[in-house]
Amino acid sequence: MLFVPQSAPAEKVEASSPANFHPKVKPLVGSLSADAASLLNLVIKADEVYRGAQLLDLSSFSVKSALQISEGEAIEARSELERRGLIVFHDNGSGYRGFYPRLP
Repeated sequence: MLFVPQSAPAEKVEASSPANFHPKVKPLVGSLSADAASLLNLVIKADEVYRGAQLLDLSSFSVKSALQISEGEAIEARSELERRGLIVFHDNGSGYRGFYPRLP
């Protein structure tokens, strides 16, 4: 699951605050939509917490809950990151599947 604590306050993540972005994401913020930049920021931070050892669940419901956006916006943000090659889906056929970041 995407690292969303149940007790987290329900406020929308603001992409316009560059101080909140991970240093790896800051150079890409201007070329991504606000939702995609926020999602990439969360993916990078989660990957660091798990030290790359866990694939991330980026289902539309998880992303919607994490970013406090609509499900359609969540799908579009994830699709944008996939199209740009910034996240990659992996499935080894044994039920171990999810996304991992792939930054340049």
